[in-house]
Amino acid sequence: MPDEPDIDAPDSEERERDTVWSRWAKFVGIIFVAAGLLGFLFGISIHVVALFSAARWMADDSSRGPYHSSSYHRAQADINQSNRDTPHAFKVRIIIGSVLGAGCGLAYVVRCLVRNEDP
Repeated sequence: MPDEPDIDAPDSEERERDTVWSRWAKFVGIIFVAAGLLGFLFGISIHVVALFSAARWMADDSSRGPYHSSSYHRAQADINQSNRDTPHAFKVRIIIGSVLGAGCGLAYVVRCLVRNEDP
């Protein structure tokens, strides 16, 4: 009968959990992966904005002409900002992104711990 529950399917309560070290390794991995990913994305953000700005200027609407002043000057400003990027500013952006990523990962880990569930 289709209305009867499946006896072989384990409940979420009866399911065997990972070992403690495995759970904590997953939690630490989540934090580090989130920190690394956001740190990398924040680090290259200026260069990505300059790339998209230049591409948008190159593919600009032909009805305004390829040298429309606002898009050209915006693209040049983004490219100049990318060219003036210093290693110190790059490191600061990576640190800011890493801290934000680790905070997001930590929030997820705390949520998992409060709900007493595996990641």
